[in-house]
Amino acid sequence: MSWNPDESLEESDEEEESVGAKGREAYIFVVDALLFRSYEHFEECLAIIRDALLNGVLTRGKDLIGMVLANTEHSPPPKDSTGMENIVPHKNTAVFIPLRPLSKEAVQYYLNFQSPDHFDFENKYGCQEGSFANTMWLCTNMFQQCGYKLSLPAIIYFTDRTSPHEVNSPEFQQAMRKAKDLNEIGVDFTVCPMSDQFDYNLFYREFFCTVTDTDLDSYNPDDPRRVRAVIANRMIRRNFQTHCNAYVRWKISDDLNIAVGIYNFYKRHVYPKPVTLFREDNSLIETKRSYKILSMDDCEARICLPNEQRKSIIMCGEKIHFSNEELHHMKTPMGPGIQLLGFKPRGTLKQENFLKSADFLYPNEKFLVGSTKLFRALWEKCLEKNKIAFCVLVARRNASPQYVALIPVENENNESNINGICNEGFHIWYFPTHSDIRKLHFADRPVYEDSAEELDLMTKIVKKLRIKYSPESFKDPALSAIRANIVEVAFDIEAQDPIDLNSLECMGIDEERLNNIIQSFKDDLQLIQSDPVPENIPQKRKAGASQSQKTKVTRAESAISKEDIERLIANDTLGTLTVKDLREYLRTNNIAGISSATKPALISKVLSLHAQE
Repeated sequence: MSWNPDESLEESDEEEESVGAKGREAYIFVVDALLFRSYEHFEECLAIIRDALLNGVLTRGKDLIGMVLANTEHSPPPKDSTGMENIVPHKNTAVFIPLRPLSKEAVQYYLNFQSPDHFDFENKYGCQEGSFANTMWLCTNMFQQCGYKLSLPAIIYFTDRTSPHEVNSPEFQQAMRKAKDLNEIGVDFTVCPMSDQFDYNLFYREFFCTVTDTDLDSYNPDDPRRVRAVIANRMIRRNFQTHCNAYVRWKISDDLNIAVGIYNFYKRHVYPKPVTLFREDNSLIETKRSYKILSMDDCEARICLPNEQRKSIIMCGEKIHFSNEELHHMKTPMGPGIQLLGFKPRGTLKQENFLKSADFLYPNEKFLVGSTKLFRALWEKCLEKNKIAFCVLVARRNASPQYVALIPVENENNESNINGICNEGFHIWYFPTHSDIRKLHFADRPVYEDSAEELDLMTKIVKKLRIKYSPESFKDPALSAIRANIVEVAFDIEAQDPIDLNSLECMGIDEERLNNIIQSFKDDLQLIQSDPVPENIPQKRKAGASQSQKTKVTRAESAISKEDIERLIANDTLGTLTVKDLREYLRTNNIAGISSATKPALISKVLSLHAQE
C-alpha cells in the first residue's frame, strides 16, 4: 500500500475529519406537557433547556437542535415550519422548534417563550395524555428529513412520570417496538427525571436497554439530580472518537520503518481569538504588517520583499546574515517522523525532567503492512528488559525536533481506564530544552527558616484540605467571563455578578469547614510563634527532688491564678495562653465540656465565667 510519510498534519487532519466525523450531531428536547400541572417542575425543565441552548450556541453552533412537546391537547404548527412540509405530527404532539442548526434566532425565540404566560401555553397547547410511541415516531422523522448527515442523533426526554403507559397495555407494547426502531437507526435516548424520587424499573429501564441493546441486569441509572446538572452544564459535549494527531514513520534503522500514529490523552480547549472591531458599526478590522527600507540619502521608503529580508547575529565582532531558507533548514534538520537514537534502562528517567502531558504512540497497519507485528515485538522486548527508547520526534512539517522517551505501558483493566487511555503501547515523554528551564535568582530573595512545629502544622492543614478530584468540580473563570459577556451582548441578558479571573471556586470543601480550618490554623500558628510565660510561676526544683515531688511541683507550676487571668483579660491578651493552661484553669473552676473544645471556645468560657462574677 502506498503511503507518503512526508504528508503534513493539516492534510491528515482534513482526511481524518472527513472520514471519522460522519456528519453532525443532532439533539431533540422532548418536554412532557403534563409537567405544566406541576409548575415548579415545568419551570425547572425550561431553565435546564435554556442553559443547554446557551452552552450549545457558544460551543457547537453547527449541531442541530429541535424541541418537541409531548402529551399536548392541541398541535399548532411551529413559528417557522421550513422543512416540516412532509412531517405531520400525530395527535397529542407538537413541534415547538424544528430540527435545524442552532442559531441566535432560535435561542432568542426560546428565551421569549420563558415569559410568564409561556405564549399562552395552557390554551395554545394544553395538556392531555397521549402515545409515547407517536412522540418517538415524530422525532425519528425529524432526524431522517433534516437534510443533514448525522453522526449521533439523540433524544432527551423530560418528564416526572415513572411510566407513560400501564404495563402490558397496547401502548406499552408499541413503545417497546419503537425502541427497537431507535436501535436500528442508531438514535440515542436519555430520560431526564424532574423529580428526585424516580423509579426507572416500571418503563424506562426496559426501554433504554432495548434502545442500547444491553442486558437489564447491567442497567445502572444515575441520580436524577446529577442527570439534570449534566444536561444543563454540558448538553452539547461531543463524543470524541479516536482522532490521530499525526501519522509518521518510526525509523528503526536505514532500511526498517514502522508506521505509527500519535494520539492525545485529552482534548485541549481552544479559546476564541481576540479581534478588533470598528467602534461605529462593529465591523472587523484586519491588520497587515509590511516591512519598509528607508534610504538615508533620498529619505524615501520602499517595501522590503520577503526574499530581501535577512536575520543576523553578531559573533566575534562581525555580523553574520542568514536567509529565511537557511533559518528553515537550521530549525528543521529532518522531516516528519521519529528517529531512534538508542535504548536505556527505565531507571534513568527522572521525574524532574517531566515537561508536559504525555502522548500515546500506536501502530498504524493501514499505511504500512506489518507495522503492528514489529511494533508489538519491540514493545514486548522493552517490557521484558525494562528498557525505554530515546528518539527524536518531528510531529509535523516545519515543526522543531524534540527529544522524547518512548515508555512501554501495559493495559490496565480497572475503573480508571476510561476510553482506553491505558491501552498497550508507548507513552511519549517529552524532555525539556534550555528554553523550557527557568532561571531563578535565589540570592536576592530572603531565606525563611521554618521550625519543625510549623512544618508539622502545615502538613496537617494540607491533609485536611484534600478533596476527591473531579473535573466537573472546577470551572475556568476566564472562559466563564468570555461566555457571560457574549451572552449579555447577544441576547440582552442582565449581567450577573462579576467573575474573579484570579480565583477558582472550591467545590469540594464547604465554606463553614474552610473557615474552621483557617481559624484553627491561625490560633495554632500564633501559639507556636509566641511562647507565653505567665508571671508568678515558681521555678522548677533541682534534679535531686523525688519523683512524687516533681509531679506535684509540675502541677503547681501549670496552675494560673485568677489575678493573672483578670490581668490578661484587661490587656486583651488572653489568647497568648495555651490550650492546656485554659483547660486547667477551667477545670479548677468546675467547668464541664472542655475536653474536646477548641481554643476559641475555651476563651469564650473563660470570659463568660468572669462576666458572671
